[in-house]
Amino acid sequence: MRFYEDRPPAWEPEEPAYHEYGAHGTSMIRAFAKSRRLYEIRYVTKTHPPKSNDTMRAGSMVELLVFDEDRFYNDFQMTHLERRGTKAWKEAEQAAVEDTGNPHVELVKDRDVRPLLECAARVREHPLARKIIEAPGLNQVAVRWPSVHGIECKVLIDRVFELADVFDDLEGPATVEFKFWRSCEPHQLRKHAWDQGLHLQVAQQAEGFAQEWGVRPVVNFVMVLCNLPTREVVCRPVSDLSLHLGAEAVDHALAGIATCQLSGDYRNPYELERDPLEPPDWVINEMRRKAREERRRDSE
Repeated sequence: MRFYEDRPPAWEPEEPAYHEYGAHGTSMIRAFAKSRRLYEIRYVTKTHPPKSNDTMRAGSMVELLVFDEDRFYNDFQMTHLERRGTKAWKEAEQAAVEDTGNPHVELVKDRDVRPLLECAARVREHPLARKIIEAPGLNQVAVRWPSVHGIECKVLIDRVFELADVFDDLEGPATVEFKFWRSCEPHQLRKHAWDQGLHLQVAQQAEGFAQEWGVRPVVNFVMVLCNLPTREVVCRPVSDLSLHLGAEAVDHALAGIATCQLSGDYRNPYELERDPLEPPDWVINEMRRKAREERRRDSE
């Protein structure tokens, strides 16, 4: 019997509570690992909350096209209109709501969706990616759990499946992380596939999966899709070393978050060691900028 047949997802990702719930997802952990100050202004004081960009939005749309095409066409309706806010656009929005029965359906331009349709088709054509997508499994699995440091965590796994359904000589569970980037240069592709943020995310997936099913995934796959201009698809497993490094980074970040929450001090370590009379970084950077401008004017 497959490990997931009698274990439904712990948390339905469609619920608004997934994003509103105060558990720590990968983005929060990654922000803290990068800078405690960044974490503070984004998630504590919320003076500069995180914003989604066009690439993230396009990636989410491609994921829907790959894993749940029916839902994509229920959430989005394509139109040939170009100008938003016009009378014709508003009429098209109303017609889309009536056609789909979804009051939250979004109208998108044809020219914006066509490249995404091509990307989704490329993913389905990839030999290994196609097998993973077509194999029995679960899509969009959301889980949450308390860490050893008392910080509640959450993660959304794009797909889980059994290796035996795809490979003849492998057994055990595997998770899939679907990624979308606009850059397709080979060096950028390698950088994206193995950057720290991805290590953190894969490690979080492995931990959440283990908490929910009581077993650690044997393989964590990473699917990297580059949109422009080649729409190249890369599908490869994450190495055990990468997973180990990611798990260490997650544990270190969660321990730091717990410490900062208790103390209320989110200063970075180098700030604690700095002389209080020394000017802050932004003042130093401004002084350097003015000095560069003066040297440039003198050279002219």
